[in-house]
Amino acid sequence: MINIDVTDFDEALAADHDGSFHSAVERHLVQAVAEQNALIQRGLAPAEFAQASKVEAALTKAIDVIRFSRSLHNSK
Repeated sequence: MINIDVTDFDEALAADHDGSFHSAVERHLVQAVAEQNALIQRGLAPAEFAQASKVEAALTKAIDVIRFSRSLHNSK
């Protein structure tokens, strides 16, 4: 298991020669989205639902960013 809780996240991404760090980050984010979605599906008060939906959207965007980073890194 790769530790993604690193002091210099950008440096770890840049040094990821085999793509394993990018993949670990993506797996972590996908799991976080699934957990957030499960929370939303259980039912929340309107204000909590709005907040949880924003968190889920942010996590989904983070997945897009990490995938884009991997594509840039792989094209070198």
